[in-house]
Amino acid sequence: MAQTVSICRNLATAMLLGLFMLSMLGTSPFADAQSPVDCCLSYSKKPLPARLIVGYVRQFANELCTINAIIFYTRKGRRICANPNEDWVHKIIVGFLRKEMKQN
Repeated sequence: MAQTVSICRNLATAMLLGLFMLSMLGTSPFADAQSPVDCCLSYSKKPLPARLIVGYVRQFANELCTINAIIFYTRKGRRICANPNEDWVHKIIVGFLRKEMKQN
């Protein structure tokens, strides 16, 4: 009986260790960086109203992403890919920069 309990404990410990190791693979900084899902593959065809946008990041074309883009984040948590050469995109970015300057 004691031997059976010991085997079960060892098995449970091994399973927990395995699950921990699998979870660490998912949080590796390289796992996210190499995912093509994180890259914009095309641009939105319609301009967005500036009032809907709460932030943005720049995407640079490199070995992971094929196009330069501005990724706008909306109030509803959506990601919108925009062409950084479009006038409406420049206007929104300038608006964000002005807000930052006023806050400082």
